[in-house]
This record gives sequence, C-alpha cells and structure tokens, in this order.
Amino acid sequence: MSLAHAFGPQVAKASALRQLVPGAIVKIFEKMDDGNEQEKWFVVVQVNESTITCVINTAIPKFIHHRPTLLKCQVDVLKSAQPFMKHDSHLDCSKVMIFPTGKIVDQLAAKPEWIAGTASDDLLKNMISALNDS
Repeated sequence: MSLAHAFGPQVAKASALRQLVPGAIVKIFEKMDDGNEQEKWFVVVQVNESTITCVINTAIPKFIHHRPTLLKCQVDVLKSAQPFMKHDSHLDCSKVMIFPTGKIVDQLAAKPEWIAGTASDDLLKNMISALNDS
C-alpha cells in the first residue's frame, strides 16, 4: 500500500495526478486498436482534460516494417535505461492515443505501481524527434 492510500482515495487520486506529467511512464488498461482491452505501458506526452500518450510495444508491428514513414517514428526503449521494462521495447510515435485524464488518474490511484517513473533524457529527446516526424 502506498502512503497516499493510507490517507484515502482523494489523496491517492491527487498523488496520481501530480505524477501524471509529460515524460511519465504509466501502465493503462484500455481498449487498443485491435479492439481488445489490455494493460500496456505508455509515455505521457501532454496532460489536460485529456491525456495524450504514445504506446510502448514489445515489438514493432509487422505492417510498420513496410512503411518507412511509420518506421522512422519508432523509438527504442532500452531496458538498460528503463529498468522497469522486462526487455527492450519500442515506443510508437507514429500516432498518439488520447484518454480522459480522470479515467487514467482513477486507474493509477488504484494501482500506484502502474506509475513506473520518468522516461530517460534520451528517450524523451528521441520521442520528441519522432513525434515531429509523424
């Protein structure tokens, strides 16, 4: 149990919202492009009423390998730089995913372990470059 949880749900939500900032790496349970709901890691790009994110994939989707404009928007997420990762992965900056901030805050307040920390400086720099290319 996190310290915030000891003080109740409002404090837990406030704590989650404080940590939901650009560059934060969070896990979210949400419907993905294939229609299936699943837990995935995301890097937060912007937060206001909605939270703009890029998804972290374990592998670059096959269809992207045949599309150079999308392939250049894939950013390596190295386990050595992001220790919470189980293995090297890829940040898909070819499109952003937008979620209601309140929904994300509710999830993170309930599961504070889904807040992994902040992206490394190199990951942030590469993410910004890839987003500018998309």
